[in-house]
Amino acid sequence: MKEISIFLASSVKLSEERTEIERLIARMNDNLVHKGIYIRLRIWEKLSSTFVTIRKQEKFNDEVLKSNIFLCLVHDRLGQFSKEEFDIAYDGLLGNGKPQKMYVFFNNQPLKPDNIPEDYHSVIELKELIRKYEQIYNSYENIDELIRKVKDNLELDLPELTQNSLIEEMKSILNASNPNVTDYLKDYEFANILLTSEEYQRLNNIISELENKKIIRFTSNGNMIQN
Repeated sequence: MKEISIFLASSVKLSEERTEIERLIARMNDNLVHKGIYIRLRIWEKLSSTFVTIRKQEKFNDEVLKSNIFLCLVHDRLGQFSKEEFDIAYDGLLGNGKPQKMYVFFNNQPLKPDNIPEDYHSVIELKELIRKYEQIYNSYENIDELIRKVKDNLELDLPELTQNSLIEEMKSILNASNPNVTDYLKDYEFANILLTSEEYQRLNNIISELENKKIIRFTSNGNMIQN
């Protein structure tokens, strides 16, 4: 089963949006599970609230960097922690490529003058920062539009993410019994590889799937050894 992880960052006020996104992911998983794909949604309020030996936000930031997708919803303010998660995600995207995708959605519902919070400037500053990075943010007028746009983005990007997930799993299998062998293969065409029967079977399945998608072409010269 190939798992795609989404970290959802948003303010407390956007609970309805978070609920509808959860429902969207559940509906998508009903169809994707038959293809061997599962989307795991991580929401800050549903992560463990136990005390830890480091600042709690560091645990959330670690979840951001483990995710394939960072999804951020913004309305009338950008909290300190949401901004921190955004910065961590963008640095990870540029650095080690995790998360691999970032979506930011701004709620465009107009605010009454007497309801504009003092820190509304944080929303404007984030938009300006995204423009500075020469990236694109999304907006939505209502929840139906948000769900439609999130679904469209996911359906567009899932094929690439599942492909990358297979390649990462293949590297993990190879390196498990043969430390650093994938680094070795970058410099040399062949390597002697020792695998367990289970690893060998899983690796063959991944290779077949990638070959069917015309992502890789694999040839064996007998150097792959089954344990």
